[in-house]
Amino acid sequence: MRTNFLFKTKCFLIIVCVSAFSVSCTNHFSGIEPESNNDKRFVIKPQVYISDPWTASTRAIGATDPIFMCYLFDSDGNAIYNKGDALGDNMTTFFEEVDKPGNYSIYCVTGWFIGEYPQTTKDTELYQRPITLDTELYMCSAKDICLGKQDIYVNTSQMIYNVVVNVDHIMAKVAFLIENVPLDVTDITVTLPKQANKFKFDGTILGNTQSQTLTLLKEPEQNEDGTYNWRIKETIVYPFAQESGKMPIHLTVANSTGGYTFKTEASDCCTKGKRIAYKTDWGTMKYSQNTQVNINPWTNEVIDGEFELGGAEANKY
Repeated sequence: MRTNFLFKTKCFLIIVCVSAFSVSCTNHFSGIEPESNNDKRFVIKPQVYISDPWTASTRAIGATDPIFMCYLFDSDGNAIYNKGDALGDNMTTFFEEVDKPGNYSIYCVTGWFIGEYPQTTKDTELYQRPITLDTELYMCSAKDICLGKQDIYVNTSQMIYNVVVNVDHIMAKVAFLIENVPLDVTDITVTLPKQANKFKFDGTILGNTQSQTLTLLKEPEQNEDGTYNWRIKETIVYPFAQESGKMPIHLTVANSTGGYTFKTEASDCCTKGKRIAYKTDWGTMKYSQNTQVNINPWTNEVIDGEFELGGAEANKY
C-alpha cells in the first residue's frame, strides 16, 4: 500500500514539472514576459571624478571626513534618490531603485560634511522636500566643494548603466602678498566682506553676505631697508557671485599706535573655480588728512596680479 502511495506521488510531481516546463516554454517563445519581470529594476552606477582636487583647507578642525553625494533626478527636474560615501580614490555608488525607462540626470556634489547635504527622505532637518533644480545648496564652510552633472537615458534593453560624473570647483582660491611693510606693523588681516555661500545644481552662485577674514603672516627674513613682506599662502575662499564687476576687499593693519582699515576693490574677482594671487606694495597706501578714503584700484592681473591698498580710515583700538 505504501508502494502505491509513493507511485502516485511521483506521478503527480512529474505532471506538475511537465506542466511548468510547458508554460515556461510557451511564454518564452511566444514573446510573453513572465510576470516576475514586471518588477524590473535598472541599476545606475555613477562614478565621481575630481580632475584637480584642492587639498588645502578641505577639513575643518574636529570635523568628520568630507563626502560625495549623488542625486538622481527624473525628467521633471525632481530628485528622487540621493546616495553617497566618503571621498576617496574610487568614488562609486549605486541607484538600484529605477523601475521604468526614461531620461534621468545625476548631479554630484563633493566636499560636504555629514549633515550639510539635502536629503530626499522626510527625516531631513536642513531642507524641505521636494529637492529640485531650484533648491538652494549651502557652502557651510570654506572648503573644496565641487559640482558636476551627467545625463543618462534608461531603456528596456539594458539593465546596468555605468556613468562617470566629472565635477568642477564651486569655491575659489586666493593668495595675498604685501611687500615692504614697516617694522612697527604687528598685525595684518584681509576681509572679503561680500562673498556668496549658496549655489544651485546648475552651478548658479547665490548671495553676497558671507564675510571671510584671512590673517597674513610676516616673513622671517627682513628686507634690506628694514621692512618685511607679509603674505598668506593660497587658501580656499567663498566665491564672489558676480561674474563681472568689482569685488570689495578690506585690509586691517595694526601697529603700536592703533589700527587702520583700508577699503579697496578688485576687478579680478574670486569667482567659482578661479585662483588669484594678489600682490601690492606698502608704498601704495595714501593717508588723507581726514576720514575720507582715497582708493587706488587693484590691477586686473590674474595670478601675480598687483593691487594698491588705497587710502586709510582711522580705526583706533
